[in-house]
Amino acid sequence: MTLAFFPLALVTIPVEDVQLYTINLTFVALLAAAYAVIIRWGGQKNSFSFKEILGLNAIYFVYLAVILKFIL
Repeated sequence: MTLAFFPLALVTIPVEDVQLYTINLTFVALLAAAYAVIIRWGGQKNSFSFKEILGLNAIYFVYLAVILKFIL
């Protein structure tokens, strides 16, 4: 149900801070792509390896650094 209403939310919500919106949308897409790559070509079948977890955390820390440097 969330995916069904997501496009409607994008259309009806006014974007006041375009830079923040763009950064958030970019990192959500980047994290989803990294997750998909790990699921598809990851080492173990039903779990994450330590390197994969570090990779996902690294993406999140880059996101935090970008937010702190350019937004705040």
